[in-house]
Amino acid sequence: MMCGKPTYEELEQRIKELEGEIDKRKQVKEALRDSEARLKALSEASFEAIFLSEKGVCLDQNQSAERMFGYTHAEAVGRNGTEWIIPEDRELVKNNMLSGHEKPYEVTALRKDGTTFSCEIQSRMIDCQGRSVRTTALRDITERKKAKVTSKLYERIVDSSSNYMSFLDRNYIYRAVNNAYPAAHKKSREEIVGHSIPELMGKEVFDGLIKEKIDRCLAGELIRYESWFDFPGSGKRFMEVVYHPYLENNGSVSGIIVVSHDITRRKTAEDALKTAKEFAENLVETANTLVITLNSEACITTFNRCAEELTGYKKAEVIGQNWFDIFIPQRDKQTIPRVFEEVLREMADASQYENPIVTKNGKERLISWSNNILRDSSGNINGILGIGIDITEHKRAEKVLRENEERFRMLFDQAGDAIFVHNIEGRIVEVNEKACSSLGYSRDELMTMSVFDVEVGLEPEALHELWKGMESSESITAIGKQRRKNGSTSPVEIRLGLIRSQGQKLMIVIVRDVSKRKQAEKKIIASLKEKEILLREIHHRVKNNMQVIVSLLRMHSRNIDDARLGQIFDDCRNRVNAMSLIHEALYLSEDLARIDFKVYLKKLCRNLGQVYNASGKGIAVTVEHCNVALNMDQGIAVGMVISELISNAFKHAFPLGKGGRVSVSLSCFEEKEIELIVQDNGKGLPPEIDILNPGSLGLRLAAAAVTRELGGSIEVERDGGTRFTIHFKCKRK
Repeated sequence: MMCGKPTYEELEQRIKELEGEIDKRKQVKEALRDSEARLKALSEASFEAIFLSEKGVCLDQNQSAERMFGYTHAEAVGRNGTEWIIPEDRELVKNNMLSGHEKPYEVTALRKDGTTFSCEIQSRMIDCQGRSVRTTALRDITERKKAKVTSKLYERIVDSSSNYMSFLDRNYIYRAVNNAYPAAHKKSREEIVGHSIPELMGKEVFDGLIKEKIDRCLAGELIRYESWFDFPGSGKRFMEVVYHPYLENNGSVSGIIVVSHDITRRKTAEDALKTAKEFAENLVETANTLVITLNSEACITTFNRCAEELTGYKKAEVIGQNWFDIFIPQRDKQTIPRVFEEVLREMADASQYENPIVTKNGKERLISWSNNILRDSSGNINGILGIGIDITEHKRAEKVLRENEERFRMLFDQAGDAIFVHNIEGRIVEVNEKACSSLGYSRDELMTMSVFDVEVGLEPEALHELWKGMESSESITAIGKQRRKNGSTSPVEIRLGLIRSQGQKLMIVIVRDVSKRKQAEKKIIASLKEKEILLREIHHRVKNNMQVIVSLLRMHSRNIDDARLGQIFDDCRNRVNAMSLIHEALYLSEDLARIDFKVYLKKLCRNLGQVYNASGKGIAVTVEHCNVALNMDQGIAVGMVISELISNAFKHAFPLGKGGRVSVSLSCFEEKEIELIVQDNGKGLPPEIDILNPGSLGLRLAAAAVTRELGGSIEVERDGGTRFTIHFKCKRK
């Protein structure tokens, strides 16, 4: 210690000492900075995430940590270290931090984006400028875990494989086998591992078949061969055996991996395939289709019998020749070979293809081909197999059918009636032009509609009943009403028919607008009504005029003294009266064309009975049966015949003072055969009277009416009275 003022020399010395200390400190700081830089570089170059923390709070992290977890340096500093760990593992991490645990352990880490991964943590306390700081390294072990899982998976795969797998050392000793290997030899794993091949398979098999191949494999050669082996567990099996050299890191062969695959089935299949191939070749030759194979150069390699017959070429003439040069028409020699090339390059699909070929005689035939690509054992395309069918005639038939379809479509669209086709549910599937124009819809609109949308005259239930009836009927006609697009309606006549198309039931509906017909019908009905009124008036007037004639004849007959002449007047009056009653019956009838003869006969018989005073003479007149309706022409003729025959009976059948009975019946039988019977129980017609040529005017008129006007026949029976039987055909007008 200096007690006075220091000298200049002392100060100079002190300054030099201080400068030396400063230099030393600078060197230390520089060395420290270099050390920190090297440490930082090492830290940044590390694949592990490295954190520095104090009391659990992050002080620093390296770039690997930023990449691994996604937090920037600024985001990481000050954050609690457990935030990088999933909540389930945080307690473990806290405990290890408090206990100063330094051994590695595994947890699940949590990234900033919420994803997780498996990691290994190792921590250590260090002194940093007098502070206790914890350095923590985290290593992503996801791949390592996957590798462990994969390794176990491989072990399982090997053990679960049906192939026989083993590992042999250089001394032919088994060092490992899978589960299938002991099972095949009916031994335990312990009875095989540690033992040699000759012990297991016998010295003869080892020396004669195996040893030479193993020695070659131990020299580094991959060995593959097939042979029969006799296994105690499964008997004689055909095996594919592969010897793989097992190489150490230095390249030396330390053992052999042996994989034996049971290909007994394949061997059997190959033998069967050989047989099948021979069968297929025979089948190809006998097939009724063309079977052609071309190589990649389009040269013919297969040409079966059917191809010979169709083309006219023999197999020997075309094998090895270019298919396109011989069989393709000149116009297609550019396009078809180009398609062939594209197929070989798998740029085009020609699995189904049609093209013409030229036969030996120069004619063309259209062939439909079903093509398949041929590949070699390596999977490379080396040709095409084509199976062809001659469709020349079929195409001609298709053309005719297409032309017929076009004609049908033309007729369908040009039909004067609207035509709809719909399914059994009513959904419209086809319409013609008339249907569109009559309803005002386009074809596309109608194809989305149902028949129930346009048919409003028939209820859906009624339509369904009509459709059901189509099963047993060829067609059904009904009257309906259709609604147009503008809302108006019109009456229509509907004719339904059932068709089947591709197994589906379809209804074809022909619709005709009957508005004009309905109007015409109304006019006709009105006209007929007018004519009916007029006709009734005519019949009424004719009947009245005839009654005037009857009255005049009655008046004149009363003033005639000559009895014969008076009888003539009475007969004329009866005949006119019979015709008058016909007109009266028509006038009163609901059907002006038909006469209800039952009413007419009763009135005619009653009038004749009054004229001849039948009741006063004790003569009864009856109508026994009548089920006939006749038109006016036949009615007048029949009335005339009945009038003459009854009048004749009143005048001649019954002697004076002796009564009797007269009856009339008129019946209709099958084939419209009419039978008229007029009979009495009087004294009978004299035998000398010929009914077809009688002397009496009345009988002549009756016979003429039957034969000429009715076109019928008349027969007479004279026993126990007189019976006239008349037959004629009923005429329909």
